[in-house]
Amino acid sequence: MKKSNFTNEQIKDILERYNSGNSIYAISKLYNVTHKVINRIIIENNLIKRDGRKKHFYNQTIFNDIDSSEKAYWLGFILADGYINEKKAFMRIKLKECDKNHLDKFVKFIDGDKGMIKYETHNITSNKQYY
Repeated sequence: MKKSNFTNEQIKDILERYNSGNSIYAISKLYNVTHKVINRIIIENNLIKRDGRKKHFYNQTIFNDIDSSEKAYWLGFILADGYINEKKAFMRIKLKECDKNHLDKFVKFIDGDKGMIKYETHNITSNKQYY
């Protein structure tokens, strides 16, 4: 893979975005490069990396300000159909198979990666449930 060349202004923008809470994945999508390229820029500029144990990348600051009806909608959706485990630091929304497209829309809204959506089979009904 070829090495990406960024201008000083682009590097400054990448670092500012990362420092303000944007995920490496979201920044990589913005610049149309892999997350490894953005990670390298962060390391080369001696920034302290956030917790690297995350399995998925997404916009972690999306709900810092509820300044749109779309944000309010998704926050209400989480409250109605999801749950948050603060101790283990995760949030989950579980829906039946026919509603999977709604999870796709949510992942797109938070600039998440497609690998975030998984499924399991209900132990009684044997129906797929996506989360």
